[in-house]
Amino acid sequence: MKKLFWILAVVMAASVAFIGVATWQYRQALERPLAVPVAQTYRIDSGVSAYQLIKAMQGAGWLQQRWPYKVLLKLQPKLSHIKAGCYALTPTTTAQQLLTDAAAGKEQAFLTTLVEGERFSQWRAHLANQPELKAGELDQAAVAKALGVDNVEGWLLPDSYQYRCGDTALSIFEHAHKAMLSYLDSAWQNRADGLPYSDPYQALIMASIVEKETAVPAERPLIASVFINRLRQGMRLQTDPTVIYGLGESFDGNITRADLKKPTPYNTYVIKGLPPTPIAMPSRAAIDAVLHPDQADYLYFVAKGDGSHVFSKTLRDHNNAVNRYQRGHK
Repeated sequence: MKKLFWILAVVMAASVAFIGVATWQYRQALERPLAVPVAQTYRIDSGVSAYQLIKAMQGAGWLQQRWPYKVLLKLQPKLSHIKAGCYALTPTTTAQQLLTDAAAGKEQAFLTTLVEGERFSQWRAHLANQPELKAGELDQAAVAKALGVDNVEGWLLPDSYQYRCGDTALSIFEHAHKAMLSYLDSAWQNRADGLPYSDPYQALIMASIVEKETAVPAERPLIASVFINRLRQGMRLQTDPTVIYGLGESFDGNITRADLKKPTPYNTYVIKGLPPTPIAMPSRAAIDAVLHPDQADYLYFVAKGDGSHVFSKTLRDHNNAVNRYQRGHK
């Protein structure tokens, strides 16, 4: 009897020890990060089960053992119902965290920035190189049709936009278009009095020109006032960015006198008033500038070479500024 007691005691002690070790190993496994060398995106395909995911992680060398996670799925059956998608992995991510994210459908969010002053063609090229985004073969006309506008240029608000794995470039354009519609409508409702625009679209066109004319944010309202003064006096806008836009792919980076004389619908040295469409994607600040311009009498400005401009009220003063800053004459 005594011998049997000691045998039972030893068995119980061994069992307790085994359970203790197993529990410790279980907890250690759950807390141990995956052996992921660098941050990356991990795609879970449709139809993959939680058990298959665990096996795949071990096959990739990220897990030492599978049994702790099989136990986890038994204890937390909700984690067995994982969702397809793209999930963020870092060297600190645990397998339990990945299973938790996948069960909740907490996919990795990507961020892309659409830069102010760029054209639609530049934005399309940018989105074509974004990770996990379906760019598609959408040309400018196709996007315009999808958005319900005649020309997409200018109708997308520069900003940073989030997307998820499998989203399309068109979905980002749709968000950017809705953002522009909302902002332009609000800004138009609160515009200054007496502006020479017949509708918000003309303000959008002007904003795109102002956006391209200066890299100095503080100058936008002043440059807007110059163009507004010119419109009011029936003068041509004579702005180089419109000429460049009208030249399209033929522009080689150097604007010439011949370019300034070349008739295009956008050449404001030739046409009167505004061009038919925006020439770039204007920022909120540019829209604000053309709807709340400075009150000034300037009709001319010339680049100083440092990104800023010199403003003049008369052609004589403007020519002097051109000689000094563009031709190097003192």
